[in-house]
Parts: sequence; C-alpha cells; structure tokens
Amino acid sequence: MKDIIIPEIAESIQNGTISAWLVNVGDTIKEGDPILELETDKIAVEVNAEASGTLAEILKGDLEDVDVGEIVGKIELGTTDKQSADEKEESEQEPVEKEERKKEDLKIEDSKKDDSKIEEKAGKIEANHSESTRKSLTPEGSPSSRRERRWNKDAKQSSGEKKVLDETQATQATKETTSSEKVQSDNRRDDPKKPVTIEKFSRRRQTIASRLVEAQRTMAMLTTFNEVDMTNIIDLRKEVQEDFISAYDTKLGFMSFVVKAAVGALKAVPALNSELDGQNLILKEYYDISVAVSTDDGLVVPVIRECDHKNFGAIEKDLASLAEKARTGKLALEDMQGGTFTITNGGVFGSTFSTPIINMPQAAILGMHNIVKRPVAMPDGTVQIRPMMQLALTYDHRIVDGKEAATFLTYFTKLLADPKKLLLEG
Repeated sequence: MKDIIIPEIAESIQNGTISAWLVNVGDTIKEGDPILELETDKIAVEVNAEASGTLAEILKGDLEDVDVGEIVGKIELGTTDKQSADEKEESEQEPVEKEERKKEDLKIEDSKKDDSKIEEKAGKIEANHSESTRKSLTPEGSPSSRRERRWNKDAKQSSGEKKVLDETQATQATKETTSSEKVQSDNRRDDPKKPVTIEKFSRRRQTIASRLVEAQRTMAMLTTFNEVDMTNIIDLRKEVQEDFISAYDTKLGFMSFVVKAAVGALKAVPALNSELDGQNLILKEYYDISVAVSTDDGLVVPVIRECDHKNFGAIEKDLASLAEKARTGKLALEDMQGGTFTITNGGVFGSTFSTPIINMPQAAILGMHNIVKRPVAMPDGTVQIRPMMQLALTYDHRIVDGKEAATFLTYFTKLLADPKKLLLEG
C-alpha cells in the first residue's frame, strides 16, 4: 500500500480543504495522474498520484479539512501492471479459443432459468463493463470537467447496480438524516414556511473574512475621496484604439491609465507605497501593483510586476492574462504575492461609491467606481454633462497623514486629466 499524503505547497500554507476527489475507490490510476483537488486559503491546486495502482481507500472525503502531511487515502500498488499483463495475454489468445469461451458462456446463461439470477448476472456484467470502461480513461482537462465525468460515471454505475445498505449503514444513514433535519429545523426556527440552505463556508472565503477583520482591528483606516473627469481618456481611447490594437494585439482599457497614474502618484507620495513592520517603516522603491479580480470562488488580488518599467501595452497584456488565470482557477501562489499597492474597481459591477478595505500589509488601496454622466460646473462658468468617476483612497493613518492622502489623490486626478502626456511618458 502507498499512502496518499497532502504535500507541502508553500511555507505559508499548512492546511486546506479537499474540494473534490477526481477518482473513485477502485479506479486504476497512474503515477502523476491528478487524483484530488485541494483548496487552500490562497489557491486551488491538484494533488497527483505518487505511484501507480488502484485507489484502495479514501480516508478524507470531499469538503473535509486536511493538514499538510496528513494521509487522506491509500493506493494498492502493482494492479496497473497486473491489469496490463492480463489484457495483453487476453489479446494474444487465438480467435478460436475466444469463440469457444463465448459458446461456453452462452451455455451457462441458457442453463440458468431463474429470473432473479439472470438479473443479478446482468447487473454484474454491466458493473464490470462500467469498471473496465472507467479504468481505460485517463483524467484530462480542467478539474471541473473531470469532476463532471466522475459524477456522470457514478450515476451510470448506480443505475446498473442495485446496492442495498446493510443494517449498520442504514442505521448510520438514519442518524445522519436525523442530524441534518435537526440542523435545518434549528436554522428555520422550527418554521417550515421559512426554508434555508446551509452551505459550507469555503476556505478562501474564511481567509478573506479573517483578513478583513484583522485589517479593521489592527489598522487605523481612513478614507478620503475625490472625483475625476474621464472625458479626455474616453476621447483618447477612441482616437488611438485601432492603432493600439495593431501595435500590441490587445485593447486599450481604462485600467492601464489608472495603473500608470497610480505609479506616478506613488512616486510623488512614497508613504503610500510602504508597509509597517513592527517599529520599522518599509518604503518600497519598486511598483508592483495589485489589481483586485472577482471570481466565483471569491476575491483574488494578482500582481502586475514592475509597472514603472512597463508601457500601456505590456500592462494591458498582463491584466488580460491574470484575469483569465483568475477566471479559470489557474493563478499560482506567486501571482498574488508581493504587491505594494492595490487598485480595486467596483465600477464594473455598477458601484458609484464605496470605502475599500486595505489589502494587508500594504498601506493603502485605491477604489475606482462607475463612470456616471452628470452636470458639472466648468472653469469658464458653463455647465456641461461630463462622465465623472468617484475615487476613494483608504489608507493606514498610522503611516499616512491626511495631507499626504489628499496630495496623492490630487496628483492622481491631474495625471488622468492629461492622458496624452501620461500615455507618452508611460
């Protein structure tokens, strides 16, 4: 037997949750095959088989919490080689011998008149056929697609096999059902007219919640606001969009302007590009900007590296690549580590105003919002309808004073107001 052990993923990750087993007990697996998906507080990773054989036992099931180094299952070694040898021997048999074996099988079937025995034999044949088919498949594609195939196979097997719980299993099932009904009843406050759904809080959501509470508890967070007229950026994007796509093979969006303006403002006010480490203030002289991305599994914050050395095309490509990784669950741990300042855009969901919470251990976070057309008093005394965006800068008041925060936002809005200069300098 070979133990299936949760491997060490990173020094900062000591535990996780099994989001799904990708194989069933009895499945034949090969060394290197993905066998389960593990969700940690940062990323979801696949755990691969360290040996070939048959999955003999699952000790920790789906949605159970596990620690690094913990044994979660067992592999019976050598069955893959034995199966291959058997299949090879069978394929080398003469056609005459196969035909004789078929005739013999038919005679046996004809001699059995008991309907129940025939039905039982048919069930076994169906089960064996399903097992053989399943063993011939190698997991491929995304974890979600493998889980879907596994669930489909389970459904087919259950339709071909009549499984009856023994007394112990039936008793256990009754206890679990009673316990589940009790929990549901308690949450309903004994009112069947108010049904509820109980879901396990994912590890990522638990981590997000813990960090948000810690940030609120340990930081002196304060938010200051400003607004920016997006007219010039909108016009510039329309003017250069085709040339930009031709040059960089990607579209010019709003976020690259925001990232470059943030770098310029951070250079003007270095305190916002820092972090507090005990009694020491670490002022960072590099600009790795974190960009918040929403996924079905929660918020992730991948990092665009060395933004001060990248032009708009490189930033847009990095943004597109990280967003795609986030949506498909392929972000690596290093993609989300080491950011110096965070930008979050609630405007993509229609938000016009909010106060973002700092992404620890950074000193500040900039919140963008929806662009809304509204009347604006212009310097010449006229009133015009302009596309305005609200900005919110939340900062750690232990590190940053109100004057520095206001200076950052003022300088930031000036850079956005003159996007041609920003684009050329970028």
